Amino acid sequence: MDLGVLLSTMVDVEILLAVCHLCVAFELGIAQDDRVIDETPLTVKVISGSTAILPCSVDPKYTEGYADQYSVLWQNPIQTVISVKDRRVLTDMRISVERPFVSDWNLHIRNVSVTDSGEYKCQINTDPVRSKRVKLVVQVPPNIIDYSDSDDVKARTGDSVELMCNATGIPTPTITWYRLNVWSTKKKEKVGHEGQVLLIRNISRVCADTYECVANNTVPPARTRQIKVTVEYPPEIHLFTTRIGQQLRRETILECRITASPLGVTMWKKNGEQLHPNFKHELDVYNEGPQTITLSLRIVNIQKHDFGEYVCEASNSMGSASEVMELYEVYPITTTTTPPTTTQLIRQTIFFSGEGGKEYPPPKTWPKGDRGKHREGTFPGKKAPKSGPTVKKNPTGASLTGVYSPGSMKYDNQAGIPNIPSTVVFLCVMYSITLVQAMNTL
Repeated sequence: MDLGVLLSTMVDVEILLAVCHLCVAFELGIAQDDRVIDETPLTVKVISGSTAILPCSVDPKYTEGYADQYSVLWQNPIQTVISVKDRRVLTDMRISVERPFVSDWNLHIRNVSVTDSGEYKCQINTDPVRSKRVKLVVQVPPNIIDYSDSDDVKARTGDSVELMCNATGIPTPTITWYRLNVWSTKKKEKVGHEGQVLLIRNISRVCADTYECVANNTVPPARTRQIKVTVEYPPEIHLFTTRIGQQLRRETILECRITASPLGVTMWKKNGEQLHPNFKHELDVYNEGPQTITLSLRIVNIQKHDFGEYVCEASNSMGSASEVMELYEVYPITTTTTPPTTTQLIRQTIFFSGEGGKEYPPPKTWPKGDRGKHREGTFPGKKAPKSGPTVKKNPTGASLTGVYSPGSMKYDNQAGIPNIPSTVVFLCVMYSITLVQAMNTL
């Protein structure tokens, strides 16, 4: 063989080996670097009755580029094949493989239930097999299990009471207890500790109420249950007053407040006999709160025989009680009315004559034909002075005319002060007193 040919053949073999090495290296690089499937573990939580979507993403190069060489399949928690490629293998119509994109191989489970919970696998038959694990957690809203026939609990004073509230759900619900205060503030109040049992020791009447348990596990909706607790005790009677008075032929109302559980029998009695509604008596019952009533007795057209003691009675299975109220007669108050006093004012004018300052009261009635004389200063039975009215000068020379006219006055001092008779002063004082009395009467 020619040496040149031999050398050329050796070079070709080396090139071929190099190319083979490159091809092998290239293939190994794809297998090591490419992500055939997203193998990140995933947990999916859904509520029972909804649709669960389990995602799976595969490189399209393996599912689309190699024809039918590679296949994607799903397995359920018991390792049963659910689907191959996009075809369902099981007969469960709720299951399907959805591919919104080329790389998606999502498993849909409709109307999911608790039995569907577990770990699912999305696999591709490469060498080695690649798979993605998806854990399905089906959550269930809380549900309260009622084992009793009634939601009412009855107890006697001093007993211990247990309230039960059993609930199921996924995850396990938390039980919280509340008191509703239906007869007081009507505000929900948290009581006790969290748990399925609420224990009330040494129960009393103040514990009687409606209680509510709330089961919640963050999965809506939360569930509630109400339990009514009734505490039984003997009657207690309260009177607003022990004595009440009224007049004859009037009416009145007797009231007593009764607290008892159960309320039992309530009544009004007189002379040992129960009173019933009739033309004389009217009975009414008013609800005042939890196990409390007001028993009202109206008595109309009161007569003598209606006065006396009335008894309010109450009894139940726990005991009895009674209280006495007295109805007594009240006599009307008589008042004396004094008629108003009328004062007649008598007006009298005093006239003065020029003769020695003598007083001449006018007559009650003027005689016929004398009125003109009176105006001129003439009085019956008395002659007028010849010289007429006398006017006396005062020291200053001023003329002082008498206040009372006609007539004249005498001045006995140098200051010109008139000499007023005591009778005039007395009459003026009496006139002032009478005027003040008349004004007060008006």
